[in-house]
Amino acid sequence: MDKKEPRKPLVFSGEQVSGREINGSSLIPMLIAGLVLIAVGYVAVMVFV
Repeated sequence: MDKKEPRKPLVFSGEQVSGREINGSSLIPMLIAGLVLIAVGYVAVMVFV
């Protein structure tokens, strides 16, 4: 690296840092799946109680 050449800072957007697809969906599908699993688990427990 040349000493005369100034170092440029690395600039990343939040989407690049988060690792998710730019055009993809966020965590909403995982949230919905989690709520469905909680509901199924609740029903399964109530059947045996």
